[in-house]
Amino acid sequence: MVGLVVGVLGLLWGSTGLAQSGLFSMSQVWNLPGPDRPNYFSRLGRSFGFLVVLGLGIVVTTGLASFGTFGRHNMALGILAEVLAVAVNVATYFGAFRVLTPKVVHSRQLVPGAILGGVLWTVLQAIGGYLIGHDLKNDSVTYGVFAAVLGLVAWIYLGSELMIYAAELNTVLARRLWPRGMVQPPLTHADQRSLALQATQNQRRPEQEVSVRFTTPAMSQREWLSSQANHNSEAR
Repeated sequence: MVGLVVGVLGLLWGSTGLAQSGLFSMSQVWNLPGPDRPNYFSRLGRSFGFLVVLGLGIVVTTGLASFGTFGRHNMALGILAEVLAVAVNVATYFGAFRVLTPKVVHSRQLVPGAILGGVLWTVLQAIGGYLIGHDLKNDSVTYGVFAAVLGLVAWIYLGSELMIYAAELNTVLARRLWPRGMVQPPLTHADQRSLALQATQNQRRPEQEVSVRFTTPAMSQREWLSSQANHNSEAR
């Protein structure tokens, strides 16, 4: 019994490393300066909160997956299961974003990325289930296990990339970081805002002040569109 308790506690403590990585990633995506980032105890509490959100999401989606097996015989139940899966995944993404992102970022700014992430994660789950159920089970035992392991690694990688891209969508929309110049210089207003945020995130103390100044004016959106059109015509 003691060994089981110690093992579970060790698993929980080790799992907080995943949440710590997520906390750092969200702070970097939003270019938050040091004073706006959570301290050690706040990070620890948010890590356990993330594990709770992740665990609840897994439990609910697992139940929906078993419910969705009836969709093979009833199309209406299959569609309902997928719709519910999308709703649960969107809620899970929003909860994960809210737990991992400091309070200086408003909750409404996390909604677009949660919707994108929830929908694409549902698609990724469906593709993974299809491959395992139709392709891998027809292979030999050795090759099937080998392919399943490689597929799981790729699936986890795609899921991690999806979460980062969904978080970046929130940042781009909230701070209007578009259009961005494909060829620089000159810089657009969005380019200047992005570079300024990357500089100010290096602030480490409340009494420290970091400012950014550009020596050339930013390019307007009309000028940017005209320059992109000229660049495309020259490329042709």
